Amino acid sequence: MHCASGASSSRTPGIRLRSLSLVSLVLACVMLPASSHAREKVAVVISQAVGVGPLADHLGNLAAEQLSQGVVRVIGPGDATRLARQKGAPTPESCGSDVACLRALARALEARWVVAIGIGSFGEIFSLELRCVEQDEEAQPAVTSATYAAPGPDWSQALRERLALVVPKRLLHSRGDLLIQSSEVGAEIRINDLAAGTIPLAAPLRLPEGRYTVELRRDGHASAQQVVEIQAGETTEIQLELAPIGGESRPLRTYAYASSGAAVAALGTAIILHLGANSAMDEARALQRQGKAFADERASAKSTMTTSRIFYGVAGAAAVGSAILFYLDHQQARR
Repeated sequence: MHCASGASSSRTPGIRLRSLSLVSLVLACVMLPASSHAREKVAVVISQAVGVGPLADHLGNLAAEQLSQGVVRVIGPGDATRLARQKGAPTPESCGSDVACLRALARALEARWVVAIGIGSFGEIFSLELRCVEQDEEAQPAVTSATYAAPGPDWSQALRERLALVVPKRLLHSRGDLLIQSSEVGAEIRINDLAAGTIPLAAPLRLPEGRYTVELRRDGHASAQQVVEIQAGETTEIQLELAPIGGESRPLRTYAYASSGAAVAALGTAIILHLGANSAMDEARALQRQGKAFADERASAKSTMTTSRIFYGVAGAAAVGSAILFYLDHQQARR
């Protein structure tokens, strides 16, 4: 990673977004999380190729390139085959879909995972299968498959979608997002005692996977802290509020603000998921009309729509709770 130096400040939204990105970059460059994963190995191999010529090597190299963006070391298809032969291990082609054989190959390559790609051309149809096998004998292999009409899909996108279904998220991502919610506008955010911006943040902070201490500071208020665990490829959301020093304690109002923030966040999430589900269902219908595989897209759209309804319910409940808390706080203040 290359760490860039900061640019001059400006009040425009574009510069503010760039400044926030710079904060995330600096945090990623200089901050050492309390816990991190060693760079484990994943081997990408072509276990089956029927009638596709150089397309098989192209897909293997694409998969290796996409996995190399995560936190693991990647052994490409060519190197995997060469090393297997040098060590007298089974070759990927001889393993096919045999899980025990692929595990033996993983041990020979000293790789924790083997991602095996099977690709075949049968008339006007392409068949693509991805299998992620972990060296651990107790781990259950993950498999996904799809068929495409000739001349085939955007293979880079198709591989990314299939990899996301079978490999752990951290194999595809090196960082996670931290979203900090608070009603304390202007309060300073510190991550592991390093300045990281102020409330509100224009976008989540992107941090390497690990454990961090998040602190909120403001003059005249007691600071608030929370320890968070950032997972690569995932968004972690926290809520922090401050209490005035020497002032009247208003816990009900604090809870009301927190509930309001949760309602807004849940509603925003529900709307985003709802729109995403509609878009996925439109894509599924388009694939169906084209005679392509659409079952995964339709199932994903239905699952996303169900999740959005849950968030709508959470938003409603949080809004009602916030109104009740504000009313009780008002009554308490009058007394």
